Amino acid sequence: MHTTNYYNTFIQVADDCPVDNAEIPPVKKPQSVAQIEYEMLVTNPYKYTSDDVLFTASCGQERVLPATQALRKLRQAQRN
Repeated sequence: MHTTNYYNTFIQVADDCPVDNAEIPPVKKPQSVAQIEYEMLVTNPYKYTSDDVLFTASCGQERVLPATQALRKLRQAQRN
């Protein structure tokens, strides 16, 4: 199984990035993937892995919590 998680890694902005400042994703109904990911990271910093965020956001707003719980159960089973 492939993972998107990084450990003990500093990720910095590329030198050729044209953006000076970050922006909060615009509020939309239904929530966009960017909005779901942003809310997860801002409300719970350092709680979720990259895999958690990508998986949950891809499931959509109505399944955010159940998807995260399912992923955690799968991860726990893989560790044991």
